[in-house]
Amino acid sequence: VRGRSMLGDHICKGDLVVVDPDLEAREGDIVVVLVGEEATVKRLHRRGKKVELRSSNPEYPSIILEEGGDEARVLGKVGALLREGI
Repeated sequence: VRGRSMLGDHICKGDLVVVDPDLEAREGDIVVVLVGEEATVKRLHRRGKKVELRSSNPEYPSIILEEGGDEARVLGKVGALLREGI
């Protein structure tokens, strides 16, 4: 994790998230999504053919994109978090 957008879910800069690509991502799950060529960790909310990638830090706005194709591809559901020093 490289940013502060998920601090409300206690996911901090430097954490490692373990992602399961086989788990079905449901409404409100924390997921890893490929946006263009960059991966992001956010809460998933589906809005018809679009997805809202919601941060848990109010300083960061949601990202709303088309699901599938080149714009946004869900890579998997976050199943675990690893933090050094704990």
